[in-house]
Order: sequence, then C-alpha cells, then structure tokens
Amino acid sequence: MKKHILVGIDRDGTIIKDDGYFGKKEDWKKQIDIYNGVVEGIKLLKGHELNVIIASNQSGVARGYFDCKRVEEINWEIDKRLKAEGAVVDGWHYCPFVGRDYAIEKCLPLTNPWVKEEDLRKPGIGMLKRACHDLRLNLDNSQIYFIGDQSSDVQAGLNANGKGILLLTGHGKREEDKVRRMKEQYSGRIFIAGNFLSAAKKVLEDIILKL
Repeated sequence: MKKHILVGIDRDGTIIKDDGYFGKKEDWKKQIDIYNGVVEGIKLLKGHELNVIIASNQSGVARGYFDCKRVEEINWEIDKRLKAEGAVVDGWHYCPFVGRDYAIEKCLPLTNPWVKEEDLRKPGIGMLKRACHDLRLNLDNSQIYFIGDQSSDVQAGLNANGKGILLLTGHGKREEDKVRRMKEQYSGRIFIAGNFLSAAKKVLEDIILKL
C-alpha cells in the first residue's frame, strides 16, 4: 500500500533541460534531454512506495508559443522515455493559465482566455490538490514535498504545508539566493540540492527522520 506521501516534481529545468518555453521549437522531440540522475531518483522514490507526480506551469500557452496539445504531447513523450528506463510516475499535471499581474508584466491582453486567476499555477497548490484527488490522498493528512528549479516550486511545497527542494539545475542557481533567504523564515522546511538524485535522497532522509 502506498504511503500518504506525495512528491511533486517540476518539468522544465528539473526533469529536462530547457532554454525557455520548451516546445516552442518544432523539433522539440530532438531537444528533449533528461537530466542525469532523474531516472535513478524517480526509481528511488517509487521503490519506497511514494506517490510521484509531475506538475508544471506552462505559461507558453498564454503567450501563444504553443497550445495545450503540444504540452500534452511533450508530457507523453517524456513519460514514454522515463518508462522505458523503468521510471514510472503517477500523474502529469500542468497549468496553462497566468494571472493578471503576469499578463500586465508581459504585455498580454487581459482578454486573453488564458489570463485567469487560478490556484493551479504554482506557487498555488491546485495541481497538488488534483493529484491528491486522482490518487485518493487527503492533502491535509499527507506529507508533501515539491522539487523544482524555481522559488515558486519551493513555495508550492510550503503552501501545501509541506516542504520544498530547490534544484540547482535549470534556473536554480539564479534562484538560490532568494531561496536561502526563504530558508531563514521556514526553518527545516526548505532544502537545496545540486541534482535530482540528491533531492530524492533528501526526501527519503527527511521521511526516515520523521519516523
């Protein structure tokens, strides 16, 4: 029986290398490059019967770089490649919506159908809520971890009354100073890891310490 533990994982800059708005280029299949340690890390988490899901913000939809179909095709392709290596996750979630402030900052028209205040968008926890519903977990009674290369990923874990792990891949190094300042406020609930396998090990170490 799976434990009441949910590990959320960001996609771009965490699972795969990304130079910005992955999927914008038509040859995106050739561009998929899964980071070293991702397969091993997912297999390690799943080997301990944890629930593992991918949850990513996809503002490229709102910005017109690609559509939802493209996001889903990319998710399916990455999932296929992970499964081929024995790394099986429990679900894929994404948010194509952006908030009003984001739209104003990026000069998007507020009439854009993808401009909508949604709890789905990290650091909101809507995707974690959906994952818990799908996996028949109670969010309030589960241990939540979120791994990603952005401070919003870390904050999503915190907002779910869980913990956040910043990876120093992707945009992680750029976000490191901000997350270190966050650590001062959230003692014991934020970790920093150099790569995905190290992040997976931190999750397991933390779980063991809580037992």
